[in-house]
Amino acid sequence: MTEEHDSFEETGFWWTQENPDEHMSGILSYNRQEGGLLKLLLAKTPTSIFPDARSYNAIFGKSAKGTPISLFDCQDVGGSASSAGYETREIRVGVIIKGFYLPSLSQKDITDVYVDFQYLSLWLANSGITVKRQPSSRNFIVRYKEPMNKEIKISRDLSIVFLHWSNDPMVTPYDYEVTIKHEIYVWIKPCNKQCYYFFREVIRTLQDFLTIACSDLSYPLTINAITSSDTKPTANGRIRYPQAEVYHSLGIWERLYGEVHPSDMLFTFADIEDRIDVILKHWFDKADLLKPVRDLYVSAIYSPKFILEPKFLTLTQAIESYHRRFRDSTYMTQNELDTDILPVLEAAIPAGINNDFRQSIKNKMKYLHEYSLSKRLNLLIKDNAKILDLYMQDPTSLVEPIIAYRNYFTHYDPKSHKAFKVNYGDVLYLCYFLKFLIELCFLREMGFNSDDIINQLKNNYRYRNIFRKRVLETQ
Repeated sequence: MTEEHDSFEETGFWWTQENPDEHMSGILSYNRQEGGLLKLLLAKTPTSIFPDARSYNAIFGKSAKGTPISLFDCQDVGGSASSAGYETREIRVGVIIKGFYLPSLSQKDITDVYVDFQYLSLWLANSGITVKRQPSSRNFIVRYKEPMNKEIKISRDLSIVFLHWSNDPMVTPYDYEVTIKHEIYVWIKPCNKQCYYFFREVIRTLQDFLTIACSDLSYPLTINAITSSDTKPTANGRIRYPQAEVYHSLGIWERLYGEVHPSDMLFTFADIEDRIDVILKHWFDKADLLKPVRDLYVSAIYSPKFILEPKFLTLTQAIESYHRRFRDSTYMTQNELDTDILPVLEAAIPAGINNDFRQSIKNKMKYLHEYSLSKRLNLLIKDNAKILDLYMQDPTSLVEPIIAYRNYFTHYDPKSHKAFKVNYGDVLYLCYFLKFLIELCFLREMGFNSDDIINQLKNNYRYRNIFRKRVLETQ
């Protein structure tokens, strides 16, 4: 990853879709945390090109280097005036495509996308480079053999390729140094041209897959898109397909634990190489149903580790959301509740109470047939007892403090505020437990059974150290 993928600045001329012939000068800046910002220099007199305080579906530009740039999801965030008779306008940019013009994010003009993810090389762990030192000497043998690419057919319309690439060896003058650079990308390969949103969903699904596999936050380091529009012939008669770098804001991605070691991962590529086709297909098949759970899980990892309350609440919500989608979670059907139970209960509400209060009671009754969080936790612990028992003596003993903290952090009841003592060491431990439990659920949806998971986790030192015979002070 080059420094430019972390941040860059481009000076150029810019225009809107509505006024393609009227150009304004400005500077586009980008950094990974805050995203893109376009600063325009405008005449102080009113202009119709970039009217005040509005959003723009698309803004186009050409940099001083001649690079075509497309900007999307743009929002005017204000500016400032100078005594010289000019004003600057600041426009926040959601998506930057630097390399070709794309009419809109929904237009199916993109043929392929190549992505490098955080931890991807570490997870694949196959650079093709081997170094062998000869015994009792200073002689080394360095070999490089480019690994085979791995293509996985996700659906009739989509393939995913783990793509290996290397340059020719770079040799310094007088052969003092030889450099071999091996890079690994995920090639998203649809059968037909697709729009940006299609690729964004595929990237996010892969990002979540790697995040779970590594048990730490993975995210795109680089995104490169190729289009079949505006192709140009080369000198040797071949067709040159325009390609572009894609940028968007990632926010402050703070890792939960720090650097990841392969022994901390739930599984590596080598662990599942013989069945990765099945596992990855399972993951994509269930991606839509799992999306709310995935979003909650990733946002919990994203949350700064020194702010435990929202992290804890988000993980409990993820557990509840998962159980509701993939397990039986009601004592009776909705129809049975509506027919046999609610009429009796509603008839028992006293006639003289306030109408708002009456409606509030009725609304709460609609969910009486659903399992409580406590029951959901106990059922998921039972499903994974064979695994959890390897790490802790009595995982069910954690349910009561989880419920107590969930209720306290949700309501912050002033009556119980002084009586309830929060132990943040316990809260952090419960966060690790909830995270581990939802990861076990994810693994099952990928197709792992209990024996598979136990075999994968036997060398996982992270959770072994976290759960080592700890007794909560909250209990």
